Amino acid sequence: MIFLIGTLDAKFQAYPLLWGEAIAVGFWVLTVGYYFLMFTYLFLNRYAFKPKEEQQIYWLSFSLFFIFSAVGRVFHVINDFFVENPIVEKMGVGFQWFSFACMAIVVAELLIENESIPKKLGYVYVIPPIVMGVMYFIVPPDWIFSPHPFYFVNIIIVPIYAISILVLFFWMAYLIPGQPRINALLNGIGFTIWFAGRFLYTQIGETIQSVLTSIGFYFPISITSSSLIIISLILFAYSTKE
Repeated sequence: MIFLIGTLDAKFQAYPLLWGEAIAVGFWVLTVGYYFLMFTYLFLNRYAFKPKEEQQIYWLSFSLFFIFSAVGRVFHVINDFFVENPIVEKMGVGFQWFSFACMAIVVAELLIENESIPKKLGYVYVIPPIVMGVMYFIVPPDWIFSPHPFYFVNIIIVPIYAISILVLFFWMAYLIPGQPRINALLNGIGFTIWFAGRFLYTQIGETIQSVLTSIGFYFPISITSSSLIIISLILFAYSTKE
């Protein structure tokens, strides 16, 4: 049913509130709620309430991944459904980059702990997404749109980092035996679905929606994207349970 419910346009301007658009907003609200739930569980149960010597950067970074994703998604929902503003959009993308940085730290911590890479290389790996996130907060709004070079730098770096994180997760699943292997595999699959959901809700996804709509298939891009992200969060929940 999720994939059959759709709307011709994923955006709307306040009133009148159409049923398809209302459902789309509802799915994104549900997604943000799951983000906050995952953050609360991991930060409190796996990091904050642990003894000082048992607190790990791995769990702190994993929890921050969800809170940054949640905040970024809130900005995107405001921009896409209520007030279309380039400043709001760039704030959303900036927080999404910080979520990428947190996931990069998660992968780097796994590799460093297993001595698969030197510590310095792990630290270098997490710097670019942090820099990109900071840049999005300070650059003018016009920079985040084509044909500005910064726009193309962003769309090139995003898939590079996404693919590298996927490869490293599955590599860790290959290297580590037992339950950690299953967790790494679930994280890899979850991140794949998560990124697919994010990628679908871009200009490329809107182009796909327009093409399918022109041939009579009403593709629910917003609802499909949020549904994929919710599925990924369920996999993340299974991979982080004690």
